[in-house]
Amino acid sequence: MPKQARKPKIKPRTETAAAKSVNQSDPAPAPNSAPPTDLTAYINAARERRRAAETSAEREYAAAKANEHVPSEDEIRMATVMRNLQPQGTNGVFQIISVGLRTGKFSFRGWTKDYSNSRRELIEVDAGQNGDIERAIVRRMIELIRKYYKGDFNWDSQRLNRVVIMSARVEDNSGLEDFLMREFFGAASGPR
Repeated sequence: MPKQARKPKIKPRTETAAAKSVNQSDPAPAPNSAPPTDLTAYINAARERRRAAETSAEREYAAAKANEHVPSEDEIRMATVMRNLQPQGTNGVFQIISVGLRTGKFSFRGWTKDYSNSRRELIEVDAGQNGDIERAIVRRMIELIRKYYKGDFNWDSQRLNRVVIMSARVEDNSGLEDFLMREFFGAASGPR
């Protein structure tokens, strides 16, 4: 006996499903947006849409500009005073270029605010007859440091792999000198 064709079951539509289909329909077109009938009407409609978008963007820009805070003359003056009161200081990198028996050269690339305004100085050192060139180089470096710092300063130690707070004060000279000898030459020995 042949099988009878089954009828598909149709489930009754619930109210939420009906509401979903109504909500998902496309929004109604604007009343004045009738489709253009010829090319000229189409071009004019496109121009009008662009003009409306530009006007809207101009209004948004004007509103944003109006909400911006423009600093008063007093605020500008105080900001300038505060900037001028900040300590200048400097940052820099020492690099030993050559060390001979009596003379040596090192460079100092220094900058004050950021690396973009850096300058490079090449410094030649003469230890004199029977002088310690390594210690003479370190002493010249200390002179350069004291041009910018009178008290404490941060030293980024490559040997210790950390930042060390050092003193540029004259009374702390021997400690700074010994530290820089170890930093650059690996020893603190040699005549003073």
